[in-house]
Amino acid sequence: MADLPTYSIRGHFGPGCAVLLTGASGYIGSLVLEKLLRSTDVGRVFVLLRARGGRGPAERLDRLLRGPLFHRLRAADGGGQGSGADAVGGAAAGSGPLPAAVLRRVVAVAGDILQPGLGLCAADAALLQATVDTVIHSAADIRLEPHIHETLRANYRGSVAAARLAARMPRLRSFVLVSTCYVGINRPRGSLVEERIYPLQLAGAEVDAAALAEELLSLPPAAASARAAALIDCFGFRNTYALGKHLAEKAVASVARAAGLPLAVLRPSLVSAVASEPYAGYTGNYAGQVGALAAYISGLYNDNPAAVAADGDSAWDVVPGDLVAHAIIAAAAATAARAAPHAAPAPGAGRAAAAAAAPRLQPPLVVQAATSTTHPLTTADCFNAVYRWVGAHPRPFTLAFAPGGARPMAPGARYDAAAVVRNMWWTRAKVELAAWLCRLMGRARSARLFQLAWSTFTTINARRYDLDLFFDSSNLGALAGALRGDEAGDFFLSWRAPAAASGSAALPRGCRAPAATAPPVVAPPLLHAEGGLQASGAAAAVRKGGWAAAPQLALVDATVSGRSSSELSDSPARAASLGDGNSSGGGNGSSGGGGSPDSCSTPGSARAAASAVAARALLAGCPCAASPPQQLPAQAVAAAAAGDCCYGGLPLAPAAAEQQPALRGVHPATALTWQEVQANTLAYLYLQLFGTTVPREAPLAPARLAALRRALPPGHPDAGATVRHTFERLV
Repeated sequence: MADLPTYSIRGHFGPGCAVLLTGASGYIGSLVLEKLLRSTDVGRVFVLLRARGGRGPAERLDRLLRGPLFHRLRAADGGGQGSGADAVGGAAAGSGPLPAAVLRRVVAVAGDILQPGLGLCAADAALLQATVDTVIHSAADIRLEPHIHETLRANYRGSVAAARLAARMPRLRSFVLVSTCYVGINRPRGSLVEERIYPLQLAGAEVDAAALAEELLSLPPAAASARAAALIDCFGFRNTYALGKHLAEKAVASVARAAGLPLAVLRPSLVSAVASEPYAGYTGNYAGQVGALAAYISGLYNDNPAAVAADGDSAWDVVPGDLVAHAIIAAAAATAARAAPHAAPAPGAGRAAAAAAAPRLQPPLVVQAATSTTHPLTTADCFNAVYRWVGAHPRPFTLAFAPGGARPMAPGARYDAAAVVRNMWWTRAKVELAAWLCRLMGRARSARLFQLAWSTFTTINARRYDLDLFFDSSNLGALAGALRGDEAGDFFLSWRAPAAASGSAALPRGCRAPAATAPPVVAPPLLHAEGGLQASGAAAAVRKGGWAAAPQLALVDATVSGRSSSELSDSPARAASLGDGNSSGGGNGSSGGGGSPDSCSTPGSARAAASAVAARALLAGCPCAASPPQQLPAQAVAAAAAGDCCYGGLPLAPAAAEQQPALRGVHPATALTWQEVQANTLAYLYLQLFGTTVPREAPLAPARLAALRRALPPGHPDAGATVRHTFERLV
């Protein structure tokens, strides 16, 4: 966990602060812009925008600021730091211009991340270099599988250009690169991905990210695609997006080291809708979980859990959009505080005192805005949320046709390849027929939307994306804990599951597992830049009854590179066979011995394995999951192996936020449950897809309620008889 000094977001983003923000026309960037303008007194935000659709940058910015996302600023009469608590109200939404006091603080700058030097003219580049002290680079191409040239031009070259521009800013205090947790997509299934920049090695040497990216960009398109496919297979990245983002992180970190940039890398997981502010339920795109919910509503899953290309208990790391935006803002302020001198030298002090007080280059602050280790969801949780919703709120239109009726997903449901293939065949036929009918009726736009929905569905509903990864978010907790107490209530940085919210200092006994009769499971280790390995085995036993029911977890001090999920199996025998120190096909080396793994050390592996044990127990709903997994002592691994308890019943340290003085604000979103967040998301999707609003409360159809109660454990929150939401349509 990062050691952060106490910092102030409002102190950093004060009237003298000037920010360069890229990606403001996108979902996350727009949330960042709104929060900066509403909850801080930031002096100036330069928004990098390109001309598009016949509109220039200034017109596009004006159009953005008139949207519903900025409704609180219209109601706040100028915004500022006191406006963060303004209530949501339909009458406040409107579509008019923002108050003049707000508009004076935001400026459109013509630029394009696809162009050299961000496409800035000389005058604008000079203005930014002389004025800006904080850079937030959020712009990206978020498509999973574009041509490698397209993703590298946007996500690699665009990021490097932003870092090089920041290096020419004498007033720079922090640079935030918005990346993705899925730069760690090549970790073994069931692994814990830590908040670090992982190495890539070929032929025993660290890969030069910049050289590799430029090599790919220099090749003809067909050759570049073939080379990228080989690299993706070698390293296990699964798509060009993850490969490009990984190379971008490493290249920007290299620029930061050379130029002395105070760098933070903010990695969101699957970004979902807004949980709380400024518009609960709002979502800016249909990526990830939101796309899956929309696909169910549209009937692409045919209301059939067997159509899902994932196991029911696989972890889906989904994070609310407002938490991500607030974390980006907090990371910028905390990075500046890390780099700032501790004290100014006294007048007349010697050269040594002045040198000691000067800012020191810190390693990048890597923060994962994620929930799988603090407030996790499973595939079944997501599926059953929309199953409940449509059972209470019938869809005006759907392509679903489920003989025998819609069915919920059991938590222990297993992936059925044949059923998925059958569903994809029928769904494609239905989509093509619907698109043909739309074109016949002169509704070309509707036809295109059907084709787009099918394309998105085939991407997200693929077995290779059933990752079951856990993302460590210790540094997110550190951001929450180090923020000044009087500001904590205005920024959503911490979200823990109700079972873990008590902050209990000790874990209960009583989760003792039956005696293990199977031989020890050797966990395939995971390499880290600083040494250490971590466990990904015993997953099959966990699915039956939590980590307490798993066989003995044997850690091995080996040298094995990470493997792609296609090489892994939940079979204990297969897991053992992979822990033999050899690499083939995936991870950090190529087949045939081309790769050279890092060395491992036992202390790092114990901490990482403890976190993986804790994350799985929390996901399984174990009553022992009473404290944040990143706080587990390393001895918990041995206790879990002995079968005493998920965590061994050992006393745990309180969370970082709880170690601060008691007088701290609490953001309202911390009290929300996933059921509430998903219900608001679904209410917003009904408005977007059908133009309809639904009652705040509605009874679940009796047949669906009975099916849910048969499929779910007693007392499960998804087994309630009433479906509720708090979404408000803004007018």
